[in-house]
Amino acid sequence: MIRMGGAYRALILLALASASYCGAETRDDYLQLRVCRFIFHGKKRRDVRHHQPVEMPGDFREALSELTYHAEVPISLESLPYRPTDKIIPVEIDVKNHTVKEILDEMVAQDPRYSYRERLGVIEVFPKGADNDPADCLNMVIPIFRVRDRWNQVIEQLRCEVDIVRRNPNAFVPFPGCGGSYPGLPHQPPGLIDANFERQALRDILDQLCAQVGNMAWDVSCERATSGHTIELGVFHPRRWIPGGTAPGDEGLPKSCTQCHYHQPCHGK
Repeated sequence: MIRMGGAYRALILLALASASYCGAETRDDYLQLRVCRFIFHGKKRRDVRHHQPVEMPGDFREALSELTYHAEVPISLESLPYRPTDKIIPVEIDVKNHTVKEILDEMVAQDPRYSYRERLGVIEVFPKGADNDPADCLNMVIPIFRVRDRWNQVIEQLRCEVDIVRRNPNAFVPFPGCGGSYPGLPHQPPGLIDANFERQALRDILDQLCAQVGNMAWDVSCERATSGHTIELGVFHPRRWIPGGTAPGDEGLPKSCTQCHYHQPCHGK
């Protein structure tokens, strides 16, 4: 079964942290982008995080989502399955003039269950060892997947293809042609996505699709069960749309946000 990661998306709305660019060295190496200030007080149970009051510690996923959105960097996450009994490992960071890599190094040092790498145009964060685990859902090999459609329809068809291959790993269905309940992004990339994948892992397909359109990342959670994987799969814009925006020029932080001291331009490096 495949479904949207609603719980994780809800966490983003309550996330805490702030960051701003110090000026990117190159858009081809996201790990080297510099962030002027990044603050994440995950150990505080009662605090105002991202301008919202919260009453729980902030974990790795919250910190990562804030780094992704405020630095506007495509960081895709394969998160560990959520269980209510799991102990929250709070993340605490307060740094200036650090690269995305340096911040991620600090984060995984505090929660060593995760690792990361940059490849195929995005940064991937995943449970340690998941990248080389043949049983991991994102390493599922898709025999063939061909698309020429709008972005939302492409993701819907990919979700459908995953369901087909999950039931039959040798299924050869180049055009799934099935509908579903995926709501899609309200501001999908313009134009048609034209792609042809053969014998590629699901994570590779997602990376390449996101890199192809730009300003896109994925988030996935896998839960193993006797009947197979339950996969929560979603995509999102790291550079958010201004509420009410309808064109690419409406991407980014609203002017009111840029007045916050965390988002003002850096003075000195």
